[in-house]
Amino acid sequence: MIKLNKYLTKKEIYRVKTNIFSKSNFFISRVLIQIFFIPSMIYVWGIENFGIWSFLYSIPHSINLFNLNITEAAKTEMTINHYAKYKNNVTKIFNNALVYTILNLIILIIIMMLVYFNFDFSKLTVFSTLNKTEINNLIILSFIIILLNLSNGIFQCGITYKGKLNIHSNIEMVFGFLTSLTVIFVGFFTKYLEFAFISLCIISFFKIIINFYYYKKISDFHISLTYFNIKILKRIIFKSLSYYVENSSWMLKHNVSLFLIGIFFNAHIVGYIAAIKTFYYFLPNNFLNIFFSVFQFEYSNLFGKDNLKKLKKILFLKLKIISFLLIGYVFISLFLGNTIFQFWTNNSYLNDQFLIILIVVEFTIFHMSYTYTLPAKSSNNFLIYSSIDFLANIFVIILAFISFNFLYDIKIVFILFLIFNFLASIIKSYLMYKNFYLIK
Repeated sequence: MIKLNKYLTKKEIYRVKTNIFSKSNFFISRVLIQIFFIPSMIYVWGIENFGIWSFLYSIPHSINLFNLNITEAAKTEMTINHYAKYKNNVTKIFNNALVYTILNLIILIIIMMLVYFNFDFSKLTVFSTLNKTEINNLIILSFIIILLNLSNGIFQCGITYKGKLNIHSNIEMVFGFLTSLTVIFVGFFTKYLEFAFISLCIISFFKIIINFYYYKKISDFHISLTYFNIKILKRIIFKSLSYYVENSSWMLKHNVSLFLIGIFFNAHIVGYIAAIKTFYYFLPNNFLNIFFSVFQFEYSNLFGKDNLKKLKKILFLKLKIISFLLIGYVFISLFLGNTIFQFWTNNSYLNDQFLIILIVVEFTIFHMSYTYTLPAKSSNNFLIYSSIDFLANIFVIILAFISFNFLYDIKIVFILFLIFNFLASIIKSYLMYKNFYLIK
């Protein structure tokens, strides 16, 4: 039995438990959504439309590779400065992050327009059942949704920088349910995916309003362009490079790879890959994120207080917890996963056990190394670690693209991800061990 009072004060234990509880509720809601959403999508919209839906979501996220999002770095800096009692710095960081967010959205709109007018999506195999007008409408709507969702990030900084993760989690939970239910509801009345995407645009807009309301209610600073400072902005952008590279690495592994699969394979295969990734990767990843997000805040808090000795103790506590959870994940996935998956999808797909093993092993290796290197992320000093993952996944995408031109086998990309991410994890763990002075 792990005793938290050996590592944390009563106030810190209360905050950790509150945040874990809210994150757990958020996780449970996402599990319920994922359990309900995919089989309902297959039932209401059909296997082909589900595959198209999954592919459409991969397009704007792939374009997100051009998006240097600074909100995560800004939130971490705001947290560190808040607990270091530098409240004026918190205000300056937020306002400079807001200015950048607006400029960044404008740049993304330009990039999306260039992609829309210069790439013929109608030639892709995955869209073989749709006409050109339908495809163009869906592309535009998917772009609008990603832009609206990115607009939420800055206000989430103002909600969570004090450690009140429960409010953010509750907002995400409510809108997660609302989004999924709306898409399913629309599917009972029409088979045109455009109407589902229009509904999501409306919901995303209302989500911005709610986040803004809670930002005004919780934060103790105001919006003002007088705080704009190019030096502060440069520092935040530099700190954000790590998050950008990390997010880009994630998008390469999940969104760009799915986009690549959609180029060479049909909507049925795309839907199958989306389904097994949801079940074997995203679902357990969401569960582990309960602990990652809570402990990341505690790490940032301790960095702000310069209490690195306690930080080191908490790191080893977390390694024990995550190791135990990953052992359970491997056992359930390999021995019970196929039965649950087939029941969940109503036997809509023929599962490939070797493909599942590749996903499970890669997931376990990646998350153990991520656990070990999280303190570097909490201090905004993890560019080298995220760069290693990014380069590994770049190589995978390039090699998979070349391989798909000669060998029509979906397992190629997953074999490559396992090999390159295993090598990346070894290098990251070695560097963290070598640079352990960060948390001594």
